[in-house]
Amino acid sequence: MTTAIPAASPLSQSRQARMVDELRYALRGIPREKLRGWGADSATLLGRVTVRRVKNFGKLLVNVCRGAAGEVTRGRQAFRQGTLKSHSASRAIAAKEAIVSTSADITRAVKNVAEAIRVNPAENAPTLVVSTLAFLVASGGVDGDGGVPDLDLIAGIDAHRSIFTHSIISGAVIETLLMSSATLVGLAHSHLPTEHDPLWDAIAKHKDRYVRSASQGVSLGIAYHLLVDGVIEPAAYHDLPGTYPLEVHETLIDANALAEGIDAKHKDKGSHG
Repeated sequence: MTTAIPAASPLSQSRQARMVDELRYALRGIPREKLRGWGADSATLLGRVTVRRVKNFGKLLVNVCRGAAGEVTRGRQAFRQGTLKSHSASRAIAAKEAIVSTSADITRAVKNVAEAIRVNPAENAPTLVVSTLAFLVASGGVDGDGGVPDLDLIAGIDAHRSIFTHSIISGAVIETLLMSSATLVGLAHSHLPTEHDPLWDAIAKHKDRYVRSASQGVSLGIAYHLLVDGVIEPAAYHDLPGTYPLEVHETLIDANALAEGIDAKHKDKGSHG
């Protein structure tokens, strides 16, 4: 049985220290073979989530190249036929329709979240809070300044816009860390002291749902930050092999942003492989 500490009680420093001690106790009780298996599974998971993102990234780059080539060809034909003005107008209308369609999708998603909270606030409101906080932490806020991609600043300003943090790589690493941590908590839960903080029970019960929400928020946050960097504050990667025009760097960072944003959809299905 667990001690009667209210689940809603604040996480005081003494309580945090106690939970850390309980976790250490549990980790010492996990059999070595299980820990080795957990490590191997984490490495495999990193490979899977990375490959999934690379596929998204590759498809986007192919579509960008095909789309650009197609637009150039159609524009040249329209110019020769004297219909460039009407062609440009039609492309503007198509772009507007795409924006409206995307906005409608976002609106529907927001309505679905609001409805889920209205129907079952106790279950769904915490999930939204977790996802929102993860988004804000990963993106750096509305201005997209800071967050996960800007962790490269730890190495100095000359390391800024690193391909390792300003890309799908950072999303893959963080998703792996979140999922692996959830698995480790599941392993540790059964080895906690008989009398332990009840918060561990709540974490073990809801860990998959909350980690999925956090992972989704992180992906959207990274995608948002990269879009800000690629569209509003364009600059070159500092460690990209070779020398390329700024437009190439912008295309790559935008493709990474969209690939990470697309990957967030996988979390709705609970897929991490």
